[in-house]
Amino acid sequence: MSQPQTFAHHGILLVHKPVGMSSAHLVSRIKRISKAKKVGHSGTLDPFADGLMIIGINHGTRISRFFLSGDKRYEAEITFGTETDTLDSTGTVTRTCPPDFFKDNPRFFESGTITALLSDFKGPQLQAPPVYSALKQNGVPLYKLARKGTPVQKDARPVIIHDICLKMIEPPRITADVGCSGGTYIRSLAADIGERAGCGAHLSALRRTETCGFSIDNAVRLDDLAEPGDVAAAMISLDEALPDMASFRADPPTAARVRNGITIAKDREYIISVKDAPFVKVVDDRGCVIAILERDKNTGLHNYCCVFHD
Repeated sequence: MSQPQTFAHHGILLVHKPVGMSSAHLVSRIKRISKAKKVGHSGTLDPFADGLMIIGINHGTRISRFFLSGDKRYEAEITFGTETDTLDSTGTVTRTCPPDFFKDNPRFFESGTITALLSDFKGPQLQAPPVYSALKQNGVPLYKLARKGTPVQKDARPVIIHDICLKMIEPPRITADVGCSGGTYIRSLAADIGERAGCGAHLSALRRTETCGFSIDNAVRLDDLAEPGDVAAAMISLDEALPDMASFRADPPTAARVRNGITIAKDREYIISVKDAPFVKVVDDRGCVIAILERDKNTGLHNYCCVFHD
């Protein structure tokens, strides 16, 4: 009996994750639909959030490192007056502001007031990660420790809010467009904004609209993926997935050496045109990425980061 064919395509898939689904469940669904050998994500989204996720397929799983720390953009709904233990709408309410707070501050929800408040958070800053997060303490996710009643607060870490703009006001909620560095927790940002405002706040809805230069406008919805052919049609090749990475087109003899992982560090003429690039994608005469090279800071030469076999 012949063995079923495996999914032979390699690259990334831009997917619009729906609300209520975990990132792991999304990966599982796509793996089952595509029948690909390897499927993985490049950065999670909380189940209560929706939006853009980058899913690696086969060789695409090996380039996730190039997306994890990239800039992101979100549409964030922040509800003022209520704080929760998870900093979002899924948690238990821990504090509410005095009943007359907004009555005593009648201009609080005016556009100018909110815009000024948000502008205080633009730029580099230190941010404390939520105690309910996937970060780990001695190998245990923080959210598991928090659920057991032993929350761990990690040290604040540097993040950058590139821009934060008011989109809508519907008291007690606002919606803001946030462009930020990788590693930024929008839940923590919402809580910090509420603290600065003096009334507390939590993140009540979240949508990721951009990541690493890719837009949700180009993402496929899970409902539109029913069979392997649908996944193949929506995939982005390894070359297109890394548009800003320096590229070197290898002739057939060189490509053969690269595919076999033969040492190339001494071939200075081979890498001379991209000698200052931190990473180089090697492309064969078919336009397929066959390897990624990483520059050695000490020697200036490029060594193998990963090799993609057909």
